Amino acid sequence: MNALSQWRSEIKTKIDLRQWAAGLPGYRKGNPAKILCPFHQEKTPSLAVYADHAFCFGSCQKSFDVFDLLEQTQGLSKQAALEEAAVIAGIPLPQTHNQARAKPTPHSTPQTSINLELLVSLASTELHSGTSSIAETGRQYLLERNLATVSKSLALGVISEEVAQQAGMNHYLIRKFKNRLLIPYRYGERVYTFTARSLTDQEPKYDRPSGEIQVPFNAQAIDLASQQSCLLLTEGELDAGAALVALGSQSPVMGLPGGKLPKGWLDKLRGITCYLAMDNDNAGQHHAQRLSEELTAAGIKVRILEWVGEGVKDLNQMLVEQGSEVLASWLENRMAEAEIPSDFRYVGEQFARELDARANRPINSYDTSLPTFDRLLEGGFSEGLHVLGGVTASGKTLLALQVAIHNASRQRPVIFVSYEQSKFELWSRVTARLTGLPISAFKRGVYAQGQTLHPLKDYLHQHYAEQLEHLKELSRYFRVAEGDAGIIEGAGRWSVATIKAEAERQADAYGLAPLVVLDYLQRMPAPAGSERRELRERVAMVASSLQVELARGLGCPVLAISSVNRASYGAGRNRLENEDILSMFKESGEVEYSAYTASMLYKLTDKEAVLQNHASNPLSGNFDPFVLHLAKHREGRPGRILLRRYGSRGIFEDRGEAKNLEEL
Repeated sequence: MNALSQWRSEIKTKIDLRQWAAGLPGYRKGNPAKILCPFHQEKTPSLAVYADHAFCFGSCQKSFDVFDLLEQTQGLSKQAALEEAAVIAGIPLPQTHNQARAKPTPHSTPQTSINLELLVSLASTELHSGTSSIAETGRQYLLERNLATVSKSLALGVISEEVAQQAGMNHYLIRKFKNRLLIPYRYGERVYTFTARSLTDQEPKYDRPSGEIQVPFNAQAIDLASQQSCLLLTEGELDAGAALVALGSQSPVMGLPGGKLPKGWLDKLRGITCYLAMDNDNAGQHHAQRLSEELTAAGIKVRILEWVGEGVKDLNQMLVEQGSEVLASWLENRMAEAEIPSDFRYVGEQFARELDARANRPINSYDTSLPTFDRLLEGGFSEGLHVLGGVTASGKTLLALQVAIHNASRQRPVIFVSYEQSKFELWSRVTARLTGLPISAFKRGVYAQGQTLHPLKDYLHQHYAEQLEHLKELSRYFRVAEGDAGIIEGAGRWSVATIKAEAERQADAYGLAPLVVLDYLQRMPAPAGSERRELRERVAMVASSLQVELARGLGCPVLAISSVNRASYGAGRNRLENEDILSMFKESGEVEYSAYTASMLYKLTDKEAVLQNHASNPLSGNFDPFVLHLAKHREGRPGRILLRRYGSRGIFEDRGEAKNLEEL
């Protein structure tokens, strides 16, 4: 067996065709999965797709392997099908075969068997002079998007069934691309690929042949960019078209879908100042930042055009809603402002809007159920990272749970991510708090009343029906996640990205950014690629991500429980300064800088409790005396709050600020 044959056999074992077929027309999940056969027209899928091959039970009775399917469903040449399979499986082609690539025919590219030049010519003619219904639909669409004036210069077209047939598409590709707007990617005399935008209700909205995009959209603008030493880069093809309508069809503008620059194009941009006009959303700004870093690293000057309260998603929407003159003025002003970076526009326009948005929030902070603590916090936990520390078994989780229950009871969304306890354990604690039953009863599943053992489920329904209804209502707003459950389930641990996605869902559902409680900081997974770094570095990265992604990005208050270093066990904490308390946080390097507030929970000694008139006695009930030391408060003063912990009830009670601190 030669190297290529061996490679083909290995590829077939690596690619599960059932998973790959999920995005193909007519897909029906199952074993086998089914899709429409590319060799004959049909409405009901007849091509059965197994893990390593496919067979048509329809009229053609053909059998396919992965290479056949790539050729027929993506319109690829044999060579391109091999290359695409290599990408999907992550196994490079044998070196000898890579060196002997087939040369493209005069009327096709190495990527596809479709005659792309002929397709673009026919589709453009159909759009601009055709009488078919899809041609009329295409012209109307471009008028609505205000792009009709650049449709010829960009060689836009429509793919009717006749155009698709004449360009060499098989039945499968005709079904895939017909009745769509053709947006070609050209450079010089060659057409590299195209995007097909649906003009009907056909899904997906955008589609294209398989393979990497080798050139930007409107790549020929690179010559103008070299002459003028500047280039406007947009996120999408239609945004590039909108900029050309506004600035003139002979302007240096190119489109980068997804904000990605094709391989080999960095060198072409040297000596050119690139202005980035990505979409006005989180994804667009992420693309702008990533592309800016890539270009800057290559020594290319970059300017990012800032969106400040324009109320539109992208350039094409601005063109449609406000016209070409407004868009031209916006682009020219933003490009000029980008040369002299300042916050003039932000202060003049966006700052006031953000103040109004904050004033109109349902709430501006999550109170803690502890009045003295809330007073020191000026209302409670506002957006930002708040850290709660304490030695093992000091009650950190109990206090955090009290804050969470208090807010969920007021119909405020809460996400409690535990890396130590299960969902069952935490909900048992909540139920024990509501009912006053001992937590040990939940661990055993039975409640001991004298010598009688009651099944706890039945006992709860018989004696605590009202509390169970409260529990159900609480659960509407209180989401408990097992941070480590993914290790067992194979889905990975709850990272900052996972928590952010869940927080976004809750913010959309409730109209309010949730309170996020994390138990605890040192157990959270660090960002990908940093697993081998020291614990201190990993915790610093997690703390920074929590502040940036969740707190600032979504407006969430984040309460993160933290362990403390061994040196703090048994320390006379009341005699320590705030800086000493902060240093107790285990691996605290980034916590000291990232956290808006940092608090330490610890139990008082008997002597300290007596000095504070805070000792347990038969008249006041049995409790443990605690101090909650607010050691850092970015917007206010620190302080110490006396707490009573009633262990049997699982409750902390606020007893005011500590006094006579110099005596402790």
